[in-house]
Amino acid sequence: MTNHPLSHSLTALTPNLKERLVDTLVNLIKIDSRSAISNTQHILEYLKKAARQNGLDSIIAGPEKGPKSLMINIKGRGNRKEGLILLSHLDTADWEEESWHYHPLSATQTAEGRIYGRGAIDCKSLAAIWLQLCIEFANSGNMPDRDICFIATSDEETGTGEGINWVLENTDVTSRCNAALNEGGGHICTSGDNRQKIITCQYGEKGRIELQSDYYSNRNESIIYEKGLFGYLKHLVMTGRYKKAQKQFRSFFTKPDLIHCYFSTVKTENKKVILYIHPAANSRRLMSDFTRLEKTEPALSLHPKSPPGVSPLNTPLYRTIEVCSRKAGFARVFPSVTRGNCENRFLRQKGIVTYGFFPVGLRENIAAMHGHNEYIHQKSLFDAYQLLFTIVRSYCFHSQP
Repeated sequence: MTNHPLSHSLTALTPNLKERLVDTLVNLIKIDSRSAISNTQHILEYLKKAARQNGLDSIIAGPEKGPKSLMINIKGRGNRKEGLILLSHLDTADWEEESWHYHPLSATQTAEGRIYGRGAIDCKSLAAIWLQLCIEFANSGNMPDRDICFIATSDEETGTGEGINWVLENTDVTSRCNAALNEGGGHICTSGDNRQKIITCQYGEKGRIELQSDYYSNRNESIIYEKGLFGYLKHLVMTGRYKKAQKQFRSFFTKPDLIHCYFSTVKTENKKVILYIHPAANSRRLMSDFTRLEKTEPALSLHPKSPPGVSPLNTPLYRTIEVCSRKAGFARVFPSVTRGNCENRFLRQKGIVTYGFFPVGLRENIAAMHGHNEYIHQKSLFDAYQLLFTIVRSYCFHSQP
C-alpha cells in the first residue's frame, strides 16, 4: 500500500490527541466499575457513546444475566481469518480508601504528570488507547488489510471469563480474527551497564492447581521441579538461566518475576496449596512429586483451575512487535510466561495467537495495580499509545516486517 495519513512518524502525537487520551482515561477512572459491585453498565455506555460520537459502530452484548462486553469493529479489505483483536477490561479491583493519597475515583492529575485512580494501569488506560486507535483508523479514510475488533470486557477481575467466552462463542469474532493484543506484558526496564531499555511480552500463562489442606501455613512462592535425572538436569539449566538473567536485568527482575518466566512454582495461603504449572512442565509428575514430599492426598482435595498455555513466537504479530519495539528504542523484547490468570488464556484456548503487551512501567509502580495509589504517568500513556499505534498500523495496514 502507498503511504496514507496513518503513516506519520512515531513522534507525531498531536496536542489534541494527547488531550483526548487523558480525558478518556480520566472519565473512565471516575466511573466506579469494581468487580465487587458487579455494575459496569455505565462505563460500557460511556464507551459506546464515545464511539458513536466519532463515527464508530459499536454494540454492547453478553449473556442475558451475566457480564456484558462492548465491541467495535473496523472491517478490513481481506476476507481471510487474519484480523486482530484489541482486548482490554473495564472492571477493576476493589480498594481501601484510607490507604490512598487521593480518592480512587478522583482521577487526580498531579503537577509532575501522574494520573491517580483505580484502573489507571489495570486496565482503563489500555481501553482508552484502543478507543483512540480505532477513532484514528476509522477516520483515516483508509480501509485496513485486516479486520480490527476492539473488545472491552467487564468481568476480568473475577477470573471466570464469562464475558469474553460469551463473545468468543456467540459472535463471529473467531471467524474473523486469529490474533490478539491485551495486557499481561509490556513491562519496561533497563538492563546492563549501558542501561538499555528492555520490554517484556507475555506469550504464555501458567496453569493453576489448588490443594486444600489444614496442614499448610502461609509461605512465599518457591521453585519446584520434576524429580529424577532429567528433572534435576532441567532444574540446573533453568537455575543457570535465572542467574544469568538476574545478572543481566539486575534489580528489575526480582526472583518472582524470573520464576514466572522459567519455573513451575508453589505457594501456600489460607490453608491452600497453589501450584503454578509452567507450560513446559509435566503437571502430573509435578503434582505426584510435590504431594509425595509433603505427605498429602491430592485425590481428596485437588482443584484444577486452569491449564497452562502459550502462543508461538514465530508469528507475524510477534515479529511486528519486535520490529516496532526496536524502532521505538528497545534493545530487546523479552518473552515471558506469567503466573496471572488474565483473559489471554481464554483466547489461546480458542486457537487465537495472543500476546500481553501494554508498554508501561518505566515511570510507574507496577505493584500498585491491585494495591493503593495506582497511577500512570501521562508520558507513559502517550508512549504506550505511540508504540501500540505503530504495531497495529504495521500489522493491519501494511505488509509484514
